[in-house]
Order: sequence, then structure tokens, then C-alpha cells
Amino acid sequence: MVTFLNWKKIVMSNISNMNTDVSDPETVTGNEDKTNTIEIIEPQISLFHEILFVLIIFSGQFVTQVSVAQGLSSIRIIGEWFNITNEAELTWSIASLSLSAGTLIIIAGRLGDILGHKRMFLFGYVWLTIWSLLTGASSYSNAVFYYCCKGFQGVGPAFLLPNGLAILGRFYPPGKRKTIAFVVFGAGTPLGFVFGSIFGAIFSQFTHWAWIYWSMGIACACLTILAFLIIPQDTLDEGRNKEFDFLGAFTGVGGLVLFNVAWNQAPIVKWSTPYTYILLVIGVLLLSIFVYVELKVSQPLIPIKQMSPIVLRVLICVACGFGTFGILIYFYFNFLLSLRGDSPILAAVKFTPAIVSGLLAAAFTGFMLSKGVTTQVLMVIGLLAFVISAAMLSVVDVHDSYWASCFITFIIAPFGVDVCFPAATLLLSDVVPHEWQGISASLVATVVNYSISLALGVAGTAVLKQAPGTDFNAEVKATKTAAYVGCALSAVGSLVAIYGVIVDHFKRNRKS
Repeated sequence: MVTFLNWKKIVMSNISNMNTDVSDPETVTGNEDKTNTIEIIEPQISLFHEILFVLIIFSGQFVTQVSVAQGLSSIRIIGEWFNITNEAELTWSIASLSLSAGTLIIIAGRLGDILGHKRMFLFGYVWLTIWSLLTGASSYSNAVFYYCCKGFQGVGPAFLLPNGLAILGRFYPPGKRKTIAFVVFGAGTPLGFVFGSIFGAIFSQFTHWAWIYWSMGIACACLTILAFLIIPQDTLDEGRNKEFDFLGAFTGVGGLVLFNVAWNQAPIVKWSTPYTYILLVIGVLLLSIFVYVELKVSQPLIPIKQMSPIVLRVLICVACGFGTFGILIYFYFNFLLSLRGDSPILAAVKFTPAIVSGLLAAAFTGFMLSKGVTTQVLMVIGLLAFVISAAMLSVVDVHDSYWASCFITFIIAPFGVDVCFPAATLLLSDVVPHEWQGISASLVATVVNYSISLALGVAGTAVLKQAPGTDFNAEVKATKTAAYVGCALSAVGSLVAIYGVIVDHFKRNRKS
């Protein structure tokens, strides 16, 4: 096992609340008179060990996107295997995983705060190993069991993402190295998505599609061992409050699940089916109770009272941006596979420009942050990239050249992903107390995954209304309709981000 020697103590400011505008470096700590100092144990390791450490945390984001993409590139083959004829039902291939990941991340982050982030990170990999193997075995059952397995598979990323981010947040003090680590973590999105797409296409086209998930299970088992050896031990505070908000967990998760299921199931069975709007109403009621509970309990899953306007604005921007991202990846794959007739491998390979673009976007984000560019400005840039990508999908034609349409989109879209995600995670990591790193990481990861799943349901409802047929022309119209929904979402996010820039500008002028 890798050992970590020469531990040193550093003293950092423990920010008492989140009611601060971090866009101004002078106000990051809020009221200086109210801050307390706490000791953080930071392991001093060799550069080689540090690189391995960052990469193993990066792998959590990477395998999450692999899990999403592997079922997307093989969606037609799996649909034919299970004799699925309803186009809307196929969205559950990615919506189920994103739903479970998005709803359980909050709980997973809080459990990491209580039990230790390394322990929960390892649990995530063990869980993902088991359910990847079972998802492969679902090929001998039916589509319902497959969707259930995909949903349970999403529990693994729910534990990997917030606890991986929290480990980075606790390991690094604010500064350049922390920025680099978070940017590297964010780069796992395009890399993992493209790798998972190609990986899933190759297995589904040349072998039995179940091997997509069996090989994933084997890889996750190896990563579990590496994570155990490489990640330093948690330094849990003895005085840490270990209360868990069970009522908040039940109402929050229950409300999110029911609300999401209603939106994703409605395009399949139509809103006229009674149980869809019943689920929607119950979901809204549970979420209302959740908000009330979080305002009253001493150890909430989400510290709503401490949320400043800037945090809420950033989360809204992330929701709008990644909701658009979910629409883009599903309907672009559908466009290439169904309308252009590409093979799964060819469709996946066409996404490869996103790798280079994603790395450039990550480097761009790191550079801009190092130059003091505010989070609000970065959010505007990221959201505009999503707007442009969705707009291009709305006008793409089946007979257009790949280089004049899809290629450009796959260059632009990663800038939305790799600008918004690192900026948001860094923001929350820097403004919350050391012991709340799991919750801060959970907020962003929850919004990212949940919005991907929910936006597919919203787009599906719009498609059901505007393009209900199954013929070629109806599919073309469905793609454009979904793109319009993506444009609207990212446009709303852009306006919120621009408003944040304006507010920040006036605050700076008043202080000067």
C-alpha cells in the first residue's frame, strides 16, 4: 500500500457561511470577524503519487460518463434485443442512471462527511462493479430489469462524484494546484463520454452487448483496488456532528424520483394516464416538505439557510446547461444512428473531436480562473456554448456535411461542459467550511446528473406534442423540437449568468 510521509499541518480559514460573493476575492471569507481557524492535515507526497491521486479521483468522473455513453451508443442494438418499439422508452437507457445518480448524490455526500470520503468513494466503486456485472446479466431477462439495473448502476456514480470532489476539496487549499486538480476532474466528462461511446459501440457491434457491462465491472474492480492503495486515509474530526437527516433524505429523494419519473414516463404513456400527474403532484408535495425540513433541522442535507444568491444562480446555470447537454447527447446520437444511418462505431467516432475540444476547454478554464476571471463570466461563456450547440442541432439537415454541422457542434459543446462544471465546483468548494465539502460537491453533481435526466423527459413531452409520429419526417421534427427545448434552457441559464455579471459589476463599483 502506498504510504504517505512527512505530514504537515496548515491553518486555513473556516468560512462560517456561504452568504458571500466569491467573485470578489476580498470577500471570499465574508465577515472576517466571524471566521474560525481550523487545522487541516495535508499529506505531503511525491509528484508521482500526487498525479496518481488526482487521476484516481478523475476516474470517478470518467467512469460516470462512460456509464452514460456506453448505453447510448448501443441503444439501438439493445432496443432491438428487447424488442422495444416505443422510441420514447429508449431514453430510460440513460435517464435511469442519471436519475439515481442525481437523486442519491446528496445523501452520498453527507455520508462521506460523516463516515469518511475515501470509504464512500470505495463503496461507490464496489457498488458500480456489482451492478455493472448485473446489468450485463440483464440481457437474459427483459427491458424492465435492464432499466432497473441501469438505475442501480447509477448509485455507484452517486457516491463517486461528491466524495471524489470532497477529497480534492479537503486535500488542496485554495490555490493554483487545487484549480488544476478540479479542471482535470472536469475533463473526465468529454473524455469519458467519447471513450464510453466507442467502447460500447465496439462491444455491441462485434460481440454480445452484455460485454459492455461485464468489462466495465472488471475495470471498476481494478479501480477499487487502486483507489484503496493510492488515496490517503481520511482525517475525520473527532468532534464532527454525525447526525443524519433521515426525514430530509426520504422526502428529498422521494420527491426528486417521483417528479422525474412523471416527466420521463409521460412521453411513453402520455400525460392523460392518471398515474403520471399523480406522481408529479406527490413529488412536488414531498419536495415542499423537504425544503421545510431542511430549514428546521440542525444538520440538514442541504444547508438552505446558508445559500447565498450567487450559489443559487450558479446552480440554476448548471441545471440549464447540463439539461441542454443531456438533450444534445441523446438526440445527436439518435440523429446519427436513425436519420443518417450510421453504425454505432461510426456515430461514436464522430464524437471524438470532443476529446481535443474538452482538453482545450479544461485548459482554457484553468487559465481564465488563474487570471482572476469571475465565475459569472465563465458561466456566461459556458452557457453560450450550450446555446450555440443546441441551435446548430435545430438547423442540422440529414444531408449536411459532417464537417459543416456535427463536427463544429462537437467542438463547441465541450466548452459548455468544461467551463461550467469546474467553475461551479471550485466556487462551492472555496466558500463552504472544511467539514461541509461533501455537501458542496453534492450540490453541483446532483444538479448535473438530475438535470440531464429531467431535461430528457421535458424534451420528450415537447416531442410528443409537436412530433408524435414514428416516420422519418416525424423523427426529423422531433430532433428539431428537442433542440428548441435545449436552446430555451441554455438561453435561460445565459440570462441568469449575465445577470450575475451585472450584479458583480455594480458591487465592485460600489466598493471602489
